Amino acid sequence: MSKKADLKRVNLWFLQNTKKLNLHSFKREWSLPFKEILPTFYTCSFLTYNQKTSFGIYTSNDQLTSLTVSLIEALERIVFVEKKLKNSNGCAVHTDPGLCEENAISELKERDLYMRIHFSGASIKIFDLKPDSVEYFATTELAKLGVELRFGIMNSSEDEVAVMAIADGRNSCKGSFGVFLGFGVAKDLTQATTKAFNECIRFIDGFFSNDFPYAPLSFDQFSKLDKVGVDEHISLSMDSQYSTFLLDKYTSNEELKFPAPKSPEIKSYVEKVELQGLPNCPLYFSKAQSKDLISPIFSNDPSHSFLNGHLPEKSILKYNNKTAFHILG
Repeated sequence: MSKKADLKRVNLWFLQNTKKLNLHSFKREWSLPFKEILPTFYTCSFLTYNQKTSFGIYTSNDQLTSLTVSLIEALERIVFVEKKLKNSNGCAVHTDPGLCEENAISELKERDLYMRIHFSGASIKIFDLKPDSVEYFATTELAKLGVELRFGIMNSSEDEVAVMAIADGRNSCKGSFGVFLGFGVAKDLTQATTKAFNECIRFIDGFFSNDFPYAPLSFDQFSKLDKVGVDEHISLSMDSQYSTFLLDKYTSNEELKFPAPKSPEIKSYVEKVELQGLPNCPLYFSKAQSKDLISPIFSNDPSHSFLNGHLPEKSILKYNNKTAFHILG
């Protein structure tokens, strides 16, 4: 993520504020049987500020990177809450102001692409992995566990490529988990694939552990809930019937075109992270937003008002005669 010197500086700041933030970090062990090819360090961190606890996770072959970025991820959630923002989409925290803004914009684009693919019933372009890649080896090992992992291009341009990882766990040896997703946007296909893989493999590994916190929710059960958040959308992705419906759409390779703005107007800002009682934070916060891009909402509101003006109403994906809820986690 950053130069070692920047990470050390941030790490020292967290260390100095350990008590104020009630900081707790631990190294998680991989549950999958091919851990030798996975990142060496898998760190989970927890921070508490204003009586609210947030968490962050990060994997890396470097211990300092894994620990520090997991703490930054946790702090990002704190900053979002403290700013009372309506939506966390397009938020980022980083040691470098330029990269901070770049990450915020990338997330905004990434989620817009997924929303357009999902609600249009479109497909991604599945591609073959390089035989010498970690991702290729992982797909081979996962297949032995009854999990099919595939990668597809959501969109590509001269400047960047967006990749979606799709894990089909309907035949998993540990029981069905439906479908898990991972996303990555980068300047080249290799980097984007790695990002998507790292995000998706954490979901898969979590399922194979003994402390996975989610259970399947059917489409009807999800629709009837009084309150819905990120956790419920993940549980919806685990339903066997609904995941079968979505997998067919995501991977049918019909190359259905979905409407997307060619040059969306994106507004963003970057500022130093400032939290009362925690002076001299060496991090930056960025927020990106665009009226031209879809900003997802975690809800079971059947109107899907956040899609208004972005997609033709008649073409929006339906399931059991209702708009098909997304499974972004």
